[in-house]
Amino acid sequence: KKLNSLNGLQNLPNLAYVCSQYCDLYDTSGLENCSNLYYLYVTGNSNLTTLNKLENSNKIAYIYANNCALGKNENSEESSSEDALCSIKNLGTLQYINLENNDLKRVEYLSGLSNLNNLYLLANENHLKTSLSYFYGLL
Repeated sequence: KKLNSLNGLQNLPNLAYVCSQYCDLYDTSGLENCSNLYYLYVTGNSNLTTLNKLENSNKIAYIYANNCALGKNENSEESSSEDALCSIKNLGTLQYINLENNDLKRVEYLSGLSNLNNLYLLANENHLKTSLSYFYGLL
């Protein structure tokens, strides 16, 4: 049986690196108290629909979340606090995000990430429906 939850890691506030690729994660719950998290690698979790509970990860610089199901449960017409990228919208330390091969519909949460210098959105069939004006400040 594959790892399907990160619960329990919330008791490790000094955790800096999490690599849980090709597991069976559905979300990133369990990382809510990991304020020293710097590197998150959750590639290949085919049931991972949201990067939730990362609001306190104010040192994070790298997120690899490609080949997942991020955005699968999103509404393309209306934003929600449950959207896949909502919890990372204020993480100004982010420099690199790989979100390739997901189902993202809403990417405006990335517009305020002023330190972001690498963003990969390839093969998100629905992200083109979101106005690219959100990225004006990043370009």
